[in-house]
Amino acid sequence: MLTPEKLSRRSLATATGGRPADQALVLLTVGDQAHLVTALHPATSPLRIPAARIAEQAGLPVNELPGRRFAVATLTEVNADGFTLLHDPRA
Repeated sequence: MLTPEKLSRRSLATATGGRPADQALVLLTVGDQAHLVTALHPATSPLRIPAARIAEQAGLPVNELPGRRFAVATLTEVNADGFTLLHDPRA
């Protein structure tokens, strides 16, 4: 499981400052919530949304979400939707 402390400085810089506006990184899952780092949400204040929504839209099990990067169709201060996995190492 990734945490802010486990992210390298380079990854953290990319996650908070260099992330394209239409991408999200699942930092971790807690219960049924996924914690997302986006251009609007740094690792210190991640966006929390239902992990099941991401899993369903991206075609992944919930336990495989942490550490994965997604393109998002809609991103606001309070929500994200339309998740597509950017890189699938299983393929």
